[in-house]
Amino acid sequence: MNYLYKPYTNKAYADFVIENQGKNICQDHEKIWFEDYPIIEPTYAEQRLENYPAINDQLDMIYWDKLNNTNLWEELITNIKTQYPK
Repeated sequence: MNYLYKPYTNKAYADFVIENQGKNICQDHEKIWFEDYPIIEPTYAEQRLENYPAINDQLDMIYWDKLNNTNLWEELITNIKTQYPK
């Protein structure tokens, strides 16, 4: 059986696929046929990776947290890990 798998798939993309089952659709300049291609849900690690900010943004957050004595970076990462548990 064939499977449609797009790493780091977000919910909007999954909803798009479900709504357009069986139709020839151009997505990102690729023609994808959705017939007989069930969606494989992304893993928690893929979902986390998709939601984490870029490393340079995280480092900047850590720098400003240290400077301002805040913990915004820690709260952000904790929220992502809570939203997508192992």
